[in-house]
Amino acid sequence: MIATRYTDEMVAVLKDALNLAPEEVATAREALAVAWDDKLAIVWTFDDVIEIGRAAYGHAITSDEARDVLFFLDTEHDPKTGITTAAVIDAIKGLGFARA
Repeated sequence: MIATRYTDEMVAVLKDALNLAPEEVATAREALAVAWDDKLAIVWTFDDVIEIGRAAYGHAITSDEARDVLFFLDTEHDPKTGITTAAVIDAIKGLGFARA
């Protein structure tokens, strides 16, 4: 299963939030495995965006700015190409986070 890393993270969050018993954790893991069996999600993190900002502009943007970049790209990215490093760099600049 491709998405195991993320489904394991989801199960851990559910386990803690819902205080799941071991058998419920197994059920949640199985349900997520089935749900994600035919899907792939590319996940961008705040840290990804911060590192791209550092590499492109010589400084790290803040976590709040990284969140704003990801929220912007969630609806404004080119669906033909997806969210790319170039799109992240453009969004950082376009949102005014590329400080000198």
